Amino acid sequence: MAKFQQFIRRYEINPAFASKLRGLDGYVIVFICDDSGSMNTELSDVSGPNNQSPTRCPTPIVKILRKILKDKRNQIRERKLLILLATDGEPTDDMGKPRIDELRQWLLRERIPTDRIPVTIIACTDDKNSMSYLNDWDKVIPNLDVVDDYRSEKEEILACQGKSFPFSYGDYVVKILMGGIDSWFDEWDEKKVSIDEYGLSESRITIYNGF
Repeated sequence: MAKFQQFIRRYEINPAFASKLRGLDGYVIVFICDDSGSMNTELSDVSGPNNQSPTRCPTPIVKILRKILKDKRNQIRERKLLILLATDGEPTDDMGKPRIDELRQWLLRERIPTDRIPVTIIACTDDKNSMSYLNDWDKVIPNLDVVDDYRSEKEEILACQGKSFPFSYGDYVVKILMGGIDSWFDEWDEKKVSIDEYGLSESRITIYNGF
């Protein structure tokens, strides 16, 4: 416990947020990083030289996700699986053809049971079209959280919660870990939330809204 307290002080994590990390107990955590060409491009230079889009390698995200579910299927029976996906937001097939709806269908239909396979998508892009559909998914797909880079996420959260709301980089990492598991974290940039000394939150409610 002393080491944990030292950890949250070192990374300036709000104690109420840190207390929720206990919710990770029993999870297998898988981190997927899209290493396509655009992921290696600075956000300040996304258009590249001569205003041309950077060369992008195929990113068969759904193929990778299906392989993970197959490999982890036996573990999922006893433990839960948390998937953290860092991507530029545009899944493709092996030939580089966009497969956005395929990812949506995987999130909706292939995570069985959904509440045992939460997903956080870390969107490493400033492409408004990509962020638009990802943020739409965030509102209606259960056990999914979509987060921006730290600065953009902080701006959105403080605009919703007020400038006094605590959100250090350590808190940002906690949100990445917990957003797909606990809707309280997912809602920070959507509606006002309350923080009490225990960091209590309501249970996640599964809503599809005809999606």
